[in-house]
Amino acid sequence: SPLSRKQEIISSLAGPVGGFLLTTLGSRFPRIALCAFFHSTINLLPFYPLDGGRVLRQILPIHLHKKTETVFAIFILLILIWQTGSFGISASLIFIVRRIAEKYLAKNRPSGYNIATIK
Repeated sequence: SPLSRKQEIISSLAGPVGGFLLTTLGSRFPRIALCAFFHSTINLLPFYPLDGGRVLRQILPIHLHKKTETVFAIFILLILIWQTGSFGISASLIFIVRRIAEKYLAKNRPSGYNIATIK
């Protein structure tokens, strides 16, 4: 059976919380702690299907999901451009072209891509 909103939020936050707990091993295993920290941080970004996006979808009304994700995407891309200059622009273009290509392939290929998961 599907999870309730509260169960979905708890389930979504379990992974990042566990990753942040791994950072306490930093004195003995610094590489594991560093990887766990960055993995958990990236996983909390508010984009579906990342855990942050799953939590966001449970908190906000349905009609605000796409608008909120778009605002966060623009905000993160602006930070990338500000912090990295030309690399940020390149990363932004790669991200945008990849999304367009995925949607195109999902609509025009009879197999290989699942249309329901790429929206």
